[in-house]
Amino acid sequence: MKNVLHKLLFITALAITNAAFAAVINTDDALQKVLQARLLNDRTGVCMAVAVISDTTIKAIACANPNVRRAIDDQTAFEIGSITKTMTATLLASMVQSGQMSLDAPLADYLPFGTQVPSFKGKPILLRHVVTHTSGLGALPPDFAPTDASNPYANLTEKSLLASLAKVELKQAPGEVQSYSNFAMMVLSTAIANKAGKSYEDLLKTRIFLPLGMDGAYISDSNRPKRITAAVGHLPNQAVTSPWIFPVNLAGVGGVRATLPDMIQYAKAQLGREFDKDAKINSNSAATANANANANAGLIKAIAKTQE
Repeated sequence: MKNVLHKLLFITALAITNAAFAAVINTDDALQKVLQARLLNDRTGVCMAVAVISDTTIKAIACANPNVRRAIDDQTAFEIGSITKTMTATLLASMVQSGQMSLDAPLADYLPFGTQVPSFKGKPILLRHVVTHTSGLGALPPDFAPTDASNPYANLTEKSLLASLAKVELKQAPGEVQSYSNFAMMVLSTAIANKAGKSYEDLLKTRIFLPLGMDGAYISDSNRPKRITAAVGHLPNQAVTSPWIFPVNLAGVGGVRATLPDMIQYAKAQLGREFDKDAKINSNSAATANANANANAGLIKAIAKTQE
């Protein structure tokens, strides 16, 4: 999502199921050597935080410039970008599971009263369409005009986002064409927060972060745990670039920051793998989940079990 962030490239919880690879790369040291070989003579200054999840989990951190290695560790939170969208889908799944929302209900039902949501010949946009990128909404709001290209979402407001829906004219019925939409995902996280009566970040914390033991994850810098350091991004010319800031209820598009251990826990939940011994979730309850909200039942049951 943020293609200018070359200095700190976070490869989050890379899940590798190839048995031959896992048999050779089966220790932290072995993975470290692979990363060092990959970064040999690299001039970007990139750093990688990598995990391989197989029967066991191994992890390593490497930088093209070894002099900055000590600045990145398990307590470093990275912008995970659009991986956040899968968390938004998981939140939606949890609310579908609990009966608070329905995939086949119109998106308009979960937005503030009076919000004008486009339709096509009487066919409304359903939540199912939004979460599968078939809503017909564009990649970005029609009047999106960031004042700072290095931090484009900072000045976007919930009010202006929802108002922009009235300016959209759908070209086909929702559900017919798949087209990746940041616009739709911001509207979805707003709808989820509106229905729950809590902020998107609060929902993530109570329904995903705490149950899965993701104790370094956050959105707003004011909620960053004291022990966690935010990774600093750089442009290709080595100049520091600011993190992308999102209004909290719009952050479902890409606003989560998380450490490598956090993302290992999240990936394990999605893969149905055994959790680390200090995790706050029952590993026997976890099951594979995916971004289609109606396929998250196993993960949602595992999360719900911790809240009983």
